[in-house]
Amino acid sequence: MTRTTVARLTELSAAMCVLGLLVSGCAGPGGGAATVAARPASASAAPVSSSPVPIEEVVAIHPLAEPLVQAGHLLVAGSEGFAGVDARTALDMATQKLEADVQTAQLSAAGGPAASQATPPVTSASISADIASLITAVHAVRLGVVETAVRVVNSETPDADQAMRDELYTAIVAQQAQASATDDTPRQTLELVAKVRATQDAQAAALAAAAAAAAAAAAEAARQAAGSSGSSSSGSSGAPSAHVFPPMCLPLPRCFTSGLTGEEVCTPDPPPC
Repeated sequence: MTRTTVARLTELSAAMCVLGLLVSGCAGPGGGAATVAARPASASAAPVSSSPVPIEEVVAIHPLAEPLVQAGHLLVAGSEGFAGVDARTALDMATQKLEADVQTAQLSAAGGPAASQATPPVTSASISADIASLITAVHAVRLGVVETAVRVVNSETPDADQAMRDELYTAIVAQQAQASATDDTPRQTLELVAKVRATQDAQAAALAAAAAAAAAAAAEAARQAAGSSGSSSSGSSGAPSAHVFPPMCLPLPRCFTSGLTGEEVCTPDPPPC
């Protein structure tokens, strides 16, 4: 092959490399490598964001969750003696479960352990389920309080103020008409408890007033009895009164001899007796 032919082939190979935009280079017939400079980055490429990608989704907390936790605690304490132990225990457990899940979600949102890693995992759906369980437990407690209120107004407070008994009866009817509980049921149930307590206090006050009146009447009767006994015995007490005897009619001598004159003196006839 002539030198001219070799030179032409070399030029042709270089031209093919440039036209084909070979990045790694092309080897010519002589074994040399032809390199191509790297293409500069486009000025229009989008910049890479420096914000960290969140790895944990924030759990949305239902707006009723925290108010219901407080209402549940208040109803557990306020219904003691008015609802059954089992119903109050179930409400207490449901309240504690909702409270714990809310705290877990809040701690996760503040950068603490992920709520999804809790046992069991806490999600918006689990918090909503906790709320439903708590309201169901509230309804059971409400039924116990209503049962106690019915017994109180029917048989335990006959002497209480009638207006208070009527008010309690109206509240009972309103609660019996509700087939299910709502987020306002804890407040309504505590109001019913307050009306039952007020009626019981009115009954106790009426009994105390009746007992006081009976004691006062007995004391007055005893006082009057003591007064009549004292007046009857006062006539025989003290110094004996002087007994006035009637004038005596004695036969006196009508005539006698005077010791002074020695003469016989006769008295007039005595008055008739």
